[in-house]
Amino acid sequence: RYKNRFDVHGRDKMLPAPESAGYGGELDSQARKEAFIRMFGSVCFQPEEVESFFQCQRTDLEKLKVAARDGQPIRVWKSGAAFSACGFAFLCNTLWDIDCPLRVISLPECWTDATGAVYAGGDWGEVPPGQYYRYLPLEREVPAMEKQLQSDIWRRLRQENAPLRAVVNGRLVSVSEDFYDAFLIRQIPEGEFLMARLIGTVLGAYSFGIGDGWLTLRIQKLVSDGKLKLVRVSDPTHPYGKVYQRTDKPLE
Repeated sequence: RYKNRFDVHGRDKMLPAPESAGYGGELDSQARKEAFIRMFGSVCFQPEEVESFFQCQRTDLEKLKVAARDGQPIRVWKSGAAFSACGFAFLCNTLWDIDCPLRVISLPECWTDATGAVYAGGDWGEVPPGQYYRYLPLEREVPAMEKQLQSDIWRRLRQENAPLRAVVNGRLVSVSEDFYDAFLIRQIPEGEFLMARLIGTVLGAYSFGIGDGWLTLRIQKLVSDGKLKLVRVSDPTHPYGKVYQRTDKPLE
């Protein structure tokens, strides 16, 4: 139907969303840059690399607005992960006063590949790019009522200014920083364990879309609270090469 479309994919996992009062109110605010470095602290970014990343985000957002004002259809690839739900709500709020065709393709809870194998995942990053075409029939128009609802949700979340957001019973809500801790603690074994293995186990067990960066921060919090202790560094070349074990303090 449309010759050209502007496709939007949410890939900014767990990074505080733009226009959040607690993060400077701008897409490339200094507070948001600091949050980016904190979330991805295992990677030694150079200052110019951080600036380049945020400049690309700003440029992409401006391109999106220009395309929308020109009446170009906007197609969003959305999943049930909190970061994707936040992105969709933010987008609806950004485009609220712009009259343009807005359509969305939502990732199913489970899907099959060309061989018939069944998969389940939390976001589009888990779907091979060569398989995206199979989901085009799921594309639907976003009515004005839904666009307004999502915009209202984003404004409420921005006003609440919580440190974390999650999808609970299908609704995007503000939660505390320790919201996912119970799932992390549930996977901590008795005795010594490798940090990388714990993170991999949690990510494999739960499709929350939270990413390894957030789990790293929560593990560090358990350490600072005296609930975990460092035993040794198994691999000094890897950020997750540390070996930990429980202390006498209860994890719960």
